This record gives sequence, structure tokens and C-alpha cells, in this order.
Amino acid sequence: MISDLKAALSPIKRMPDEIIALIFEHCLPKRSPYNPGFAPFYCTRDATPPRLGLVCSSWRRIAHAHPRLWCNVDLSIYQSEEIFTNTLPRLLNWIHRSGSLPLTLTLRQ
Repeated sequence: MISDLKAALSPIKRMPDEIIALIFEHCLPKRSPYNPGFAPFYCTRDATPPRLGLVCSSWRRIAHAHPRLWCNVDLSIYQSEEIFTNTLPRLLNWIHRSGSLPLTLTLRQ
């Protein structure tokens, strides 16, 4: 019971969702290929936005509701049947979550 109360009083629980979403944005890899620190941002469960959603239900809700986390996708297609079983459903989720923001989509083989 005491641990539940401590968790409820945690500073992160009192932080506004907008601030947490901004922090999440800083967790994203750099998107410019002109940046020497460029890291691909693959549309997988291991990518940053889905990983943030694995921490807890509050973080998942915030990440899913923040379109700027979902508007850049680097999609690697290396098996034709995989695109329909795994990649396409994930891509559709990312497009939906990006809302009305422009979507940057990079396709690679």
C-alpha cells in the first residue's frame, strides 16, 4: 500500500502529458541523413515510439496520442510476404497515429 502511494506521488505522475510528449520527442533518433548522427527509424516494435509505449499504460497513451512521434518512418522491405503479415499493419498504425501531420516515408530493400 505504501509503495502504491509513493508511485502515485512520483514526480513523473504529476508532470503534464505535453511535457512528457516533448521528452519523448527527444528520444527519437535524428531524422536527417545529412546529420552525421543519423540513425534509421524502422517501423518495428523495437523502434522508439512503440518502446515508449511498453513502459506503462500512461506512457502508451501519451505516445499514441502524440502525432509528432509517428510522422517519420524508415521502412525496410526485404521479404515480399512479410509486408502483408507484419509490415503493412504496423505501417497503417503509424500513418493513423501521425494524424494530420506530413508523413516522411523512406522505403529500403
